[in-house]
Amino acid sequence: MASEHDPKETLRRIREAQETFPALAERIERGLLIALHTRGIASIDQIHDMARSRAAGSSPREENLNENTALAARLGAPERKAVAEITIELACEHLAPEEVDDLVNLQRKREEAGMLEEIANLSTVSFRLLAEKVKAFAALPRGQTRLPESEVMAVRVALIRHFISDQLEFIGVARNHLTIRDFDELVDRILGDDQGMGRI
Repeated sequence: MASEHDPKETLRRIREAQETFPALAERIERGLLIALHTRGIASIDQIHDMARSRAAGSSPREENLNENTALAARLGAPERKAVAEITIELACEHLAPEEVDDLVNLQRKREEAGMLEEIANLSTVSFRLLAEKVKAFAALPRGQTRLPESEVMAVRVALIRHFISDQLEFIGVARNHLTIRDFDELVDRILGDDQGMGRI
């Protein structure tokens, strides 16, 4: 059953997010797809079956598909377009605008965290650049949904190793207590050459 909200406003928020963050457009659609699946609104399989039916004008599962074949190989461009259309239609029907905002924010945090981890793992990156990336992540709204521990742990470890210590015993303890946002306060208190790479 659809929640009490304005589907047009949900659609507006989705389109606005896709236009504002074009590099994340596919991730946003994928996030909506997963949200529909995890909430029991429509499974990923059901949505893909509907997409095949819409794209080919045939009934779902009409083709004899090998289930072990990669999904990307099974879906052509028309089917992928139909998946996106159906995902957005169902999201508009079942998700409130605020839920879409939270989902978009989660994808933005995921993108920034991934970039931050890659940069923090570089041995020659400057303090200035890394501090900018820490601040870019911290500037994002906290949102209702947090990134899973499995995704943020590697970022924490990379930041601890870069800014504080590469001793395994210290990292093992600190990674469970320091958050990525804690490093925002830390970089504000570090003095020294912007190009420097020393630890505190």
